Amino acid sequence: MRSDNPRRWVLPVVLTVATVAAAALVLPPLASTGGADDDRPEAVLAAAPHSEMPLRVATFNTAATLGSRAAAEDVVGVVRKGRPHVLALQEMGNPDRRTFVRRALVDCKGCPYRAYVPGSAVPASTPILWRARRLALVRGFSRQVTEATRVGARGAGPAVIRAKFVNGVHLRDRLTGRHVYVLNNHTVPTVQTGDGSPNTRLPARLGIYRKHMQGLQEIVAGLRKTGAAVLVVGDLNVNYRSDRVAKPRLFPYTRLGEVGMRASFEATGLPRRGTHVLRRSGNSVRLIDYVYVMRQRGSVPLDNRIMGGFRSDHRPLVVTLLMKARD
Repeated sequence: MRSDNPRRWVLPVVLTVATVAAAALVLPPLASTGGADDDRPEAVLAAAPHSEMPLRVATFNTAATLGSRAAAEDVVGVVRKGRPHVLALQEMGNPDRRTFVRRALVDCKGCPYRAYVPGSAVPASTPILWRARRLALVRGFSRQVTEATRVGARGAGPAVIRAKFVNGVHLRDRLTGRHVYVLNNHTVPTVQTGDGSPNTRLPARLGIYRKHMQGLQEIVAGLRKTGAAVLVVGDLNVNYRSDRVAKPRLFPYTRLGEVGMRASFEATGLPRRGTHVLRRSGNSVRLIDYVYVMRQRGSVPLDNRIMGGFRSDHRPLVVTLLMKARD
């Protein structure tokens, strides 16, 4: 039964076994990548506490228009090239796509990752993976922030935008003891004009975006009180280059700034290329994929890496954070 409450909480489900057969495709499992601190046995990690350690966080929109094989191979490529400790994915609603990724990274013998994937298709489209030897799951959670809404044919995506969920995991860093919340998002597209202002020609889309930001802001405000590190990641469909200049209250620069967060780009500087490529115009400098970090909460952005060579119209963003020991 569907709830009419736009702030419905969904019972968390952490899956460890793939439940959908994938007869048409089997990706080779990524059993080990070797050589990093997070690949050492847990007993060694516990015996060697660190006051601060780097943590790599990646976000990647896999592009719903790609076939399941291409999308899954892209995800495995992000892991091989970027070696993230945390990987947030978007547009993973296709169950075959999720199964292929799980078989390669999560469910095989010796696979380095665990995953939080809510059971139903809509919230399951934004799963979160983490390296089990570096990070321990405390809990996973999913919160609905908008309802399905008809927006019409104008703009990117379907005429009916499905309900939006914020998926989150509460993790404990085994090396530093720091607690970390990761909130994965995928917001409605076609909400921003070229100068950074809201696209008032499409008010239904702006209404969805407003509700999403309100819900996200409320979640962050609650987590801020815990003293843990808080990361907001995902495809926010607003170009940071213009948002930081125009600063409309509707969009992330202002809304997340109000609850003490800043984009990794603010700390490390603007990269030359973007995370999104517009197919028609060829514009490839838009920064619409993010890692937002709570200021002064034990995590400091050190580096942004935007990787190329993938088939999605999005480029993976890998941010290296300096994680400090818990207070």
